[in-house]
Amino acid sequence: MRYLVAVLVLIVCLPVLAQEEKAVKVSSRIESVTVYRAGATVVRKAQLKVDAGVTVALFENLPGRLNVSSVRGRVEGDRSVQIVGVESKRVRHEAPVAESMKELDKNIRDLRDQKAELEAQKAAYQAEVEFAKTVAAGALGKDAGVDPEKLTETARFVRETIMRAEREKLSLARSMKEIEAKISVLQENARQLRIEGSRATYTVSIRLSAPRAARIALAVTYRVIDAAWVAAHDVRLNERTGEVKLTAYAVVNQQSGEEWRDVKLTFSTAYPTASVALPAFRPLVMRPHSARKYAQQRAILLDEEQSVLRAIPRGTSFDNLSNKNLASKGYDYINAQGQRNLARFANKSQEASAGAPRGNAMALRFSNVTFHRPKPETIPMDDRPHRCVLFTARFKSKVERITIPALAEAVFLRAKVANTSEHPVLPGLVNVFIDADFIGTAFMDPVAPGEEFELYFGADKNLKVTRKLLESRSEGPTKFRSSHKVMRHWKTSLQNFHKKTVEVIVVDQVPVSWSDDVRVAVSVLKPKPADKQPDRFGRVEWKVKLDSLKKTEFELAYEAEFPAGTAVNIERKSMEALEEYYKQMKKK
Repeated sequence: MRYLVAVLVLIVCLPVLAQEEKAVKVSSRIESVTVYRAGATVVRKAQLKVDAGVTVALFENLPGRLNVSSVRGRVEGDRSVQIVGVESKRVRHEAPVAESMKELDKNIRDLRDQKAELEAQKAAYQAEVEFAKTVAAGALGKDAGVDPEKLTETARFVRETIMRAEREKLSLARSMKEIEAKISVLQENARQLRIEGSRATYTVSIRLSAPRAARIALAVTYRVIDAAWVAAHDVRLNERTGEVKLTAYAVVNQQSGEEWRDVKLTFSTAYPTASVALPAFRPLVMRPHSARKYAQQRAILLDEEQSVLRAIPRGTSFDNLSNKNLASKGYDYINAQGQRNLARFANKSQEASAGAPRGNAMALRFSNVTFHRPKPETIPMDDRPHRCVLFTARFKSKVERITIPALAEAVFLRAKVANTSEHPVLPGLVNVFIDADFIGTAFMDPVAPGEEFELYFGADKNLKVTRKLLESRSEGPTKFRSSHKVMRHWKTSLQNFHKKTVEVIVVDQVPVSWSDDVRVAVSVLKPKPADKQPDRFGRVEWKVKLDSLKKTEFELAYEAEFPAGTAVNIERKSMEALEEYYKQMKKK
């Protein structure tokens, strides 16, 4: 009897229990997006009324390439409403595209029929040309006789027929090209329609438990790939006042699967895809190999170290990055799902020049910098770069003119600036302006708040500098000297075409000995620099004030002596490399 009562109670309560849980499709919009170097975090919000019991809120048509493990829910408003479960389900959409496809197919068939008709007309005109040629051949045959009037009439007929036919054929060819272009457009539309007709999305189900009816704001957060940003800058110099205006931009593009319309944007330099745990220790083992196979190597590492984020050389075009060309160079990253994906929008401009990687140091220096946009922005899903202003700052600067004619026969404008803003300047490409004139594009290294840095504003066209080799001499051993000696004599000319007096820093150089066997001495130095020079790096510097339309000259000569029979190369080394050499010499 008790079992019968329990069954009856269960049967009576089943409708009530079924009514306590219901699924609700919510209408949501993207409220904010945090864009990282690779990927982005999206926050969607919806206003929802829940009844007492369990309610399942369905967020439909979310991007098909979102990271499932990143999906989170959050309730705002009534704290009594709790989230008891979050699920993500991939949905394959077969959109009702039949009617649209029928219309496109019909239009393509009509255009192809028109093209066929034009081809038939073209063939007819070609037949007329052949007929006219046949008539001409008959008129000039053996048995045709020589009738000037008839020949003239025949020639006129042939000429007019061929000219008209060729003219019509040319017009038909143009029409056929236009039809082919229209067919290509329709075929591309049909292809896109087929893709959209079979697209995949996610439906996120958030299960809510409420003790009573309530109105809440429900947010869902998820990460997407195929979105990233890089830093870029505009720098303007007011040559009259010396003020430098710097505008920092975030160049962002995305193809995440949804448009970001009127959303709050945050740009972060962090890489959420990076591992949060210490990598496992892996021993490096060396073992001998065949001398023939590895003749150029002293030892071979059995376990090669591979970097997750590889340095991308400066100068790679931002717009031309693609999965294919990045894959060919091996630039990739590993996302949170453990799948190997290409960093399609990785920052090219943060990496090293001249083969000396420094991108990792930059990434560590500003690894967690965040910029918030005060106003909502719209970033279309068009896979094209869009610029958003991060901040604008004005700096006082000291403007100098400096030239190193041994490297470039031009006088450059240099501004020494201190970053007095509260924002760090991120590494990236910079567009350089003097007043309203665009000068060119350069690369900017990272600058922390309060740090001093230099900006270059191109060559001063009103200053002309040249450097000529006056004498080049080599001497072998003599009776009194067993060594070999070489001498070089250079002259630099500087002329001012400004209507005012300007101050210019002129830099020249002499070789620096990398060995005790090589001795270098300066024999000519005109005029004498203010300080004792050259310095330990071989640098010679003059500061000169030059009046309008005046010209001045500088001379430098050096002698290098080294053992006879020794070949000496002159190479350009970095100052860091020479500094390291000096350190090693001190240790000895």
